[in-house]
Amino acid sequence: MDVFFYLPRVYRNIYSEEADQRDGMLPQFHGVPNTVDVFVSGPTGVGSTFHTKVSNVIGDCPYSHRVLLALEEKQVSYNLITIDRKLRPSWYYNVHPEAKVPVISHDGILIEESSNIVDYLESKFPEKLLAQRNPKVATDPLPVIEAFRSRFTSFIEHEDEKPEFMESLVSLDSLLQRFITTERGPFFGGKKLSEEDVVVMPYLYHMEIAGKIVRDFELPHGLFPSIRNYMDAMKAHPTFQKTKAKPENLLFGYVELHGGLHHDELSSVSDILE
Repeated sequence: MDVFFYLPRVYRNIYSEEADQRDGMLPQFHGVPNTVDVFVSGPTGVGSTFHTKVSNVIGDCPYSHRVLLALEEKQVSYNLITIDRKLRPSWYYNVHPEAKVPVISHDGILIEESSNIVDYLESKFPEKLLAQRNPKVATDPLPVIEAFRSRFTSFIEHEDEKPEFMESLVSLDSLLQRFITTERGPFFGGKKLSEEDVVVMPYLYHMEIAGKIVRDFELPHGLFPSIRNYMDAMKAHPTFQKTKAKPENLLFGYVELHGGLHHDELSSVSDILE
């Protein structure tokens, strides 16, 4: 069910310069009518920031990544504001009563939940729709993708959930085998990204980074070839390259689950992943 909040006053007026300066918001941002303002999770501990360009600035939220993938793939013009979820600025509660991310504001309407946001973008910006998945396969891929997401989250939280997580990888690999063909292209959407692509890839990326650091997990050698090929293709895609989180920023949300890794060690995490 779609969730919309109608902003009670002109959007540009919800910020004051005093609040901007106090809470770390750049004062030149005041919202531009008729454009999409996007609020996503940013890196932890650095404050909330308005970005003039999108380049690997998000934090540890795969739902925020989903929204940015859709915006970039659809080539929708937008303002990007990253919210530090550990230091949520007071002004942001005027944007969303619970200070959730991701949310977008467009034409005086605030939309929350990444799936609702993608649906809204598809309806409001139909000039360039996300690609359609392979019409020759009748299976709905989203339940398999959701099972993988859920099992991965459980495995990160509880190591003894690994067998169920591995089962979800088997199902996902089989799903990719059915949907992706050489003739159509390497993605659910063929040569372009579909809704399924923007849903599943953020969690596969989290699996690659957080799975390695938190659970010392890597895809077993020789297994899950379809997942490997899919991830390689997605990681090379310009939209993913532009929107992905830096590994050290992605890991902030997982630090508390891994007693041997501390915030001040995350800058060298790329060395650990090699």
